[in-house]
Amino acid sequence: MSYQEELHKLEISLTATGYQLCPKCSKERKNKTHKCLHVEYTEKGILYNCHHCHWNGAVWYNKFKSNKKQYVRPEKPEVLDNKEKLYSYFKKRGISKEIVDKYNVQINSKNTIIFPYYKDGELVNHKYRWTKKDGKKGFMQDKEAEQVFYGMDMITDFSKLIIVEGEIDVLSLAEIGIESISVPQGAAEVKLDCIENCYDWLQKFESFIIAVDNDPPYTEEDIIKNPKLKDKDPAGDVLRKNLLFRLPKEKCRIAKYEIDGNDGNISFKDANEILTQCDYAKDFLTIVMESAEYVPLDNIYTYQSCYSEIFDFKINGYESGLSTGWESVNKIFTIKTGHVMVVTGVPSHGKSFVVDSMLNNLSELHGWKHLKWDDESDIPTHFSQITEMKLRKKFTYFTNEEMKLCFNSYNDSFYFINNEVIRDYKSIMELTEQAVRRYGIKTLTIDPYSKLQHDNSVNETEFIRQFLSDLSSLSKRLNILIIVVAHPAKPDFKNKDKILGGYDISASSQWYNCTDYGLTVYRDYNKETHKMENINQVKVWKVKYKHMGDPAGGMGYLKWENFKLIDTIYEKTRYKTSNIEF
Repeated sequence: MSYQEELHKLEISLTATGYQLCPKCSKERKNKTHKCLHVEYTEKGILYNCHHCHWNGAVWYNKFKSNKKQYVRPEKPEVLDNKEKLYSYFKKRGISKEIVDKYNVQINSKNTIIFPYYKDGELVNHKYRWTKKDGKKGFMQDKEAEQVFYGMDMITDFSKLIIVEGEIDVLSLAEIGIESISVPQGAAEVKLDCIENCYDWLQKFESFIIAVDNDPPYTEEDIIKNPKLKDKDPAGDVLRKNLLFRLPKEKCRIAKYEIDGNDGNISFKDANEILTQCDYAKDFLTIVMESAEYVPLDNIYTYQSCYSEIFDFKINGYESGLSTGWESVNKIFTIKTGHVMVVTGVPSHGKSFVVDSMLNNLSELHGWKHLKWDDESDIPTHFSQITEMKLRKKFTYFTNEEMKLCFNSYNDSFYFINNEVIRDYKSIMELTEQAVRRYGIKTLTIDPYSKLQHDNSVNETEFIRQFLSDLSSLSKRLNILIIVVAHPAKPDFKNKDKILGGYDISASSQWYNCTDYGLTVYRDYNKETHKMENINQVKVWKVKYKHMGDPAGGMGYLKWENFKLIDTIYEKTRYKTSNIEF
């Protein structure tokens, strides 16, 4: 719903600041013509307040504070008028001249095949395909073009949407009268920006059939040639999993390019292989799509449904966690999704800064995207701190080129929930689920817990227990990491040197009991300079499972140097570690 639609629903008709009749009380008043409702248009939204019945509220322009990425629309490339060579190529792939022309496929003087991408009738991208000297395929797309699905403007049946792995598979299915689309980068598609850019269009479909390539497992010979393939899933499996993660799972079906033959099960790689090798390709592909099976229901499992996971665990054990970006911290714990992390510490000791530094590391090292409900900092301040970490210089000294670089680097890395409108954690959870589907978010940070709107109908301990329980369920369901910054209780002035733990957080022991990771950020006070030291001590007081790190906990030391937190190991005598209790 747009803000204009919401205003219409509220019966607010003004399009600029002023007074109008109140839809709640004007009809009941003696002076029915008195305009008692004041409507004010502000930079962030529309405020309304009735001076008679005191009906009031706000309609905000946007719930998310993020800039929409700007794309470059491509120019039409130079192509050959004579397409006989192109027709000849596709004829060998079982694809007719009519289908080539229907999808406006072109060829240039360098024998590069050009697939145009359209969205709502507008040309938004080209994909170029050619054969290299070594016989391998080469691919390229227009620079800074919008990533959308290939063939989306050709879809007329919204009861189901078939998603394949390449443009030639789209043409192959079109040859036998089956509509489909392809991701723009094939099995290499990881970010799936096409889902974000086509999100509203995807909502039209009742179901999705994922019909990506049936790639065999990597052989020992493959792994010898490329050791990085060890323990990796086949490319088609990876794309299938990524699509299932971003699309509504309950609407998804999986198509398999297989058929039972006289000599057993016969498998094919993709739709085009069936089209070129099977006498009854149309019947076969129709059966493949119609017999696609729904993904098993969430929350119901059997040993058989977890067969591959069980054997993988037998062979490989738990998957390693990701680096925090600091080796001293990695020795205590690594980052795994599906968990909740609680970070505490007394004011001004750097809780939020350590969290932001870790999020920045996760973006730089692993390409993660983050969602924040941040009541401790505004967006310009956050942007300046994050970008100072990247360029290692003061924000006010950035050049225009450096500013452009930072916007390009970070615009898709951090998203912010409008904390002026969204104050309760359940609304945050709802927006997080939408952001994970649309943007591919990997973390949610709530900073701080104390600024959230609380449910006064239950006591604080029960509210915190339910809050952490709901976040834990959300983290597992969406496979994300959730970080909560929570302030400690009133400090113990008799024991100033004690580094606090989970049981010292305000209001409840549930902070320790219900979290997976527990951290305290602490800085020593220098009595000579009367300033805080520039060393952040990160005390890890809880790591729930051994595969996440060391359940005994530990201490990491991070030094603020040249606008960034870096690893540093100092002598234990420098710190009052005798007071640390795990």
